[in-house]
Amino acid sequence: MGLERYSIKTQDPGVRLVVTLCSLSLPVLAPSSNDAAFIFVCWVTPALLLTGAIRNFMRLFARLILPTIIMLFLVHAVLLPETLQTKRSEDGVEIATMLSLRLSAIVGITCAYATSTTPTEMMLGMRRLQLPESIVGTFMASISMVRLIRRRLHTTIEAQRARGVIFDHGIARRVWLLIPLLRPVLFSAMVMAVERANIWQNRGLLRRRTKFASFSRSDWILLAATLLMIIYIGERRWSFLKS
Repeated sequence: MGLERYSIKTQDPGVRLVVTLCSLSLPVLAPSSNDAAFIFVCWVTPALLLTGAIRNFMRLFARLILPTIIMLFLVHAVLLPETLQTKRSEDGVEIATMLSLRLSAIVGITCAYATSTTPTEMMLGMRRLQLPESIVGTFMASISMVRLIRRRLHTTIEAQRARGVIFDHGIARRVWLLIPLLRPVLFSAMVMAVERANIWQNRGLLRRRTKFASFSRSDWILLAATLLMIIYIGERRWSFLKS
């Protein structure tokens, strides 16, 4: 019970949204690779562990982040120094390391928020911050469109397989076969998402008032920790710019 009480999943949806938006700015403001590593170890890693998103992050790391990191080091540490005719590649390694840590931190923060927050809680967080109705409606339409695209694409692929089309012979063939299927799937999903958003707006679902409870002690602790982290990284950034 104690762990569940102070879990990130039990935080106020508005607090979660504010903390996530502020956390996404931390890797961008990090002036060096050491600061980016500090953010990833001391801020992103605990968030991944508390939200249970560590497995999803590792999958994304293996499929998306790791190839990008290899490409960054290849470009900045190997190809770039040779192009500029420099003998030392320490600056290229520093840049590649900082970009890799920034990318990992941003993906980790996004993964933690997406894992611990449902679309309904995301909408409640926007209402908590009193965002305009158009932004909330656009966001909910986008979320529903993503689900519709995934569902329609899966149905279309299964129908094509039933007709004898083979999608399992390499990534290149799979991409080549999916290209003509994306246009009708995307168009139909966009139409349905817009119609659903119009229905929500006409029924007044986006304007419905929601009563929120006051912030708990853990909410204030999380906001205070986020503020301290922003002040620390901001001070480091200011010192870096002055030097």
